[in-house]
Amino acid sequence: MSKIHALLEVQPPQAARLPEPSERERLRKAQGLTQAQVAEALGVTRGAVSAWEAGRYDPRGTVRIQYAELLRLIAERHPAPDKGGTP
Repeated sequence: MSKIHALLEVQPPQAARLPEPSERERLRKAQGLTQAQVAEALGVTRGAVSAWEAGRYDPRGTVRIQYAELLRLIAERHPAPDKGGTP
């Protein structure tokens, strides 16, 4: 868990923008994390992370900022695949 906690120690961005729910799941899996690991790092339940990834609701407050920053850092390491393909 120390890797996740190290990511969360970064100063939060001004705007806690979250990717679409399906991208949240892709990023978590690309980093090799379980919902339970993300939940533990953020101090929430695994069910909350599941709901965020399903688009049922979004986190609020400090948890939103931490989650957005975690996903942003993971996205830097695991960019979305090019959907358009190369001509």
